[in-house]
Amino acid sequence: MEQDGITFFGHLDTPLPPEELASALKREGIAAEMRESSHYTGGRYLRIHAGGAADLSLERTRGGEYIVRADADEDAALADAARRVSAALGRQGIRHRFELYGPGEGMEYLHHDWPAP
Repeated sequence: MEQDGITFFGHLDTPLPPEELASALKREGIAAEMRESSHYTGGRYLRIHAGGAADLSLERTRGGEYIVRADADEDAALADAARRVSAALGRQGIRHRFELYGPGEGMEYLHHDWPAP
């Protein structure tokens, strides 16, 4: 998602169902809650309030695959939130990757147990 010049892409690969993933993040001090989707009947997603003015949402697409979206008021809040959540996921041994692209060619790659791009 583009935020004043930062574009964010995220992906998780874990067999944990959303409720257990939320519990794992809460053990790391990350505020996480299950929410009902306004786009799909019966659909649910995991919302993470990562501090400051940044939120991430994790939607399970199939099996153990989650797509991660981010929303923030400022670039710095988005980058900080991505770093905090990535570190928490890594400590829990959850395979993931986050890519943050800045203006021009800048990129930050945050991951656990995922090959480099």
